[in-house]
Amino acid sequence: MTETNAPLNSALAPPSRQPARGARGGWMQDARLGTKVTVVTLVPTIGLFAVGALLLGGLSQTRFHLTNIYEFMLIPITAIGDAQTSLASSETNLLRLQQPNLSTEQRRAIVAQLGQDEAKVAGVVKQYNTDWVTTTSPEFTAILKSSNHLDWQIREVAALGALNTSFKAASDSLGAVMRSLDAAQAAQAAAQFQISRNRLGDLIAVNMQFADLSYKAANQAQQRARLLSYLTTGLAVLLSLGLIAWLVRSLARRLQALTRGAQALGEGQYTHQIEVTGRDEVGLVASSMNHSLRQMDGYRQRDELEREEAAKLQTNINSFLDVTMNIADGDLTQRGKVSDDVLGNVVDSINVMVEELGGVLRGVRTASGSVSQASSE
Repeated sequence: MTETNAPLNSALAPPSRQPARGARGGWMQDARLGTKVTVVTLVPTIGLFAVGALLLGGLSQTRFHLTNIYEFMLIPITAIGDAQTSLASSETNLLRLQQPNLSTEQRRAIVAQLGQDEAKVAGVVKQYNTDWVTTTSPEFTAILKSSNHLDWQIREVAALGALNTSFKAASDSLGAVMRSLDAAQAAQAAAQFQISRNRLGDLIAVNMQFADLSYKAANQAQQRARLLSYLTTGLAVLLSLGLIAWLVRSLARRLQALTRGAQALGEGQYTHQIEVTGRDEVGLVASSMNHSLRQMDGYRQRDELEREEAAKLQTNINSFLDVTMNIADGDLTQRGKVSDDVLGNVVDSINVMVEELGGVLRGVRTASGSVSQASSE
């Protein structure tokens, strides 16, 4: 009888207490909620850093161009303007030297002023050759080349060379004038200084073009940095909104599945299974609920089997009671139906006992008949 109850015992065994892990989903579904929040927060953060980097780059470019305007254009232009003033003063003083009625003291004062003005101009020309000429700046040369204005640098170098030549000639003429105080030489020196002043004017014109180019380049760099920062900010915002929308949509869909599972659990629909993938918090809750549903369904099946077995046992008991009543009335031919439940062993034992009792009664009846027959003889 134990072997026949094995399937029932197996069916009535409680389900496993360990919930199965959720099925793998996408990487965002498998990631925990904290990781998702970190990813969503990281995107705008990276965008902000990128915007800051772009703005710093734009400010650096703007500062570079403004430095070019100040150091390579405005300072040279101012210095050249002062040199032009000194050359104009030298021309005026050379014309004054040609006047015959000047006293010796006046001539000496004019010569001293000529020496000072010549020294100022010489310092400007020297510094321009060493510090201010744009060929000493590879960065600005690259800007000229990229804007197709490298010919301006060629004009600058040519104007500077012409200035060096004319100013050297003017300085030599001035030296001769200062030694001789000759009126004809003074007129010749004045003409040389006029030529040098014109060459300085050519340098000023080229530097004004350089300043205008640097100003435009600074504006372009600033506008480019601003545009890139706007684009980067927009892209970061769009990516953030897209990630948030995708995350919310994914969570909403999976939470709706959890809600349906909870409703099914409350309504007793234990065969319902929640179709949620992923191994994050939602996936773990779904796996736990599925495990609970399977457990409840197992308990329900066990209760149904127990009720069926109890009803079957009651039927067998009622049938066996009818048989025992007949046996009690003397009908020893009645036999109880041997079932596969716990009553089967009892019925089987009583059937054997009734069979043996019937055999005993038959033996007694035979013995009584033999005694009666012997007595009559």
